[in-house]
Amino acid sequence: MNLFYTSKAIANVSLSIAIAIIALGITSCTVDTECRQQINVVVGVQLQGDSLRLNTDSTAYDTVSFTQIRGISVCGVSRDSLLSDGQKSISSLSLPLRKTADTTAFAFSLAGIDDTLLVVYTREPNYISLACGCAIFSTIDTIDYTTRFIDSVEVLNTAVTTVKENHLKLYFHMPQENLPRQTYSNNPKRKTY
Repeated sequence: MNLFYTSKAIANVSLSIAIAIIALGITSCTVDTECRQQINVVVGVQLQGDSLRLNTDSTAYDTVSFTQIRGISVCGVSRDSLLSDGQKSISSLSLPLRKTADTTAFAFSLAGIDDTLLVVYTREPNYISLACGCAIFSTIDTIDYTTRFIDSVEVLNTAVTTVKENHLKLYFHMPQENLPRQTYSNNPKRKTY
């Protein structure tokens, strides 16, 4: 009779250990996912563009503003990282800053024209938790950029933390020489592009 209780107790302990291992595995996945969300620090960039378009009576060009951009590719300079491939229409971007340097450069390409955006910042480690470690928060100090199609950059918020928000607003334009060439004849139905 004593042997029966011992084997039953061993079975209960084995079952308890198996449940604890499964629960620990599920919890560790949750902690890992939560940690990645808590320490993911990116610069939010809102896009605003304008382009010249022929007006309705075909006498002049009007400026048309838009926020959904298609065809813009973005990658990190000196890193093998494609952040936007230009296949989807986008209105904003999330740009990761380098954790081991005080500058990060991004290469933008639109309609065969390239521009560069340089973000200069100070880094500050911020303790999240024992399980997650530290996140590198940043304060944007300087923005520098080339101006082939980037018109200007507005700094909306200098504090880059784990809060998902826009920090920069990028204004850009399509130069007139990149618009379709249009010639007109006396025949109003004929337009050559």
